[in-house]
Amino acid sequence: MPLNLNDAERMKELVVDPVVIALRAEMRQALSPLASGLAELHRRNDATVRRLDSLDQRLGVVERFKLKIAAVCSLIAMLAGLGWRVAQDRFYRFLAKH
Repeated sequence: MPLNLNDAERMKELVVDPVVIALRAEMRQALSPLASGLAELHRRNDATVRRLDSLDQRLGVVERFKLKIAAVCSLIAMLAGLGWRVAQDRFYRFLAKH
């Protein structure tokens, strides 16, 4: 006996719709921990990025300070070398006179 459209609709309501509802519920239940874990990872990632940005900024300050120290030390070494050379020349001239 062939099924008509009403019989097919009733079968869909009796068989297919409950299966679809059950599958959706299972999928939501299975994906809920995954979604919450993903949200937690996103929050942790944001905190890590903020922490790394802060560290990067502090490292930049330290690097700029090191460059300033290197420039000052270079200037002091250059002036000390120049002063030493001037003092040495005067000492040699003094020795040459006596």
